[in-house]
Amino acid sequence: MGELAATARISKQNMTTLVREAERSGLVRRRADESDGRAQRVWLTDRAEEFRPAAMQIQAEMSVLVSRELSPRSVAILRRSLAAISSMAETVDGHSDSR
Repeated sequence: MGELAATARISKQNMTTLVREAERSGLVRRRADESDGRAQRVWLTDRAEEFRPAAMQIQAEMSVLVSRELSPRSVAILRRSLAAISSMAETVDGHSDSR
């Protein structure tokens, strides 16, 4: 879960919750890692793969819309700002989970 969480820039706790909900919805399956029993491996199901083209299309459309409305400099600032917000959210999650 740690690698997925780092890639998504969310806390491990939030990733675990998301994966659990996706598993209940039949979108992912997980198994213990054979070499490290503490780790979990997560795979998309065939059902989830059906959503990939739509998700990629939406991501591309959003990118075009943002680029159309903002200057390249503003897009760069937006990306940095979103990354900073994501990092702050992880910090808040980490503090709230440790209570």
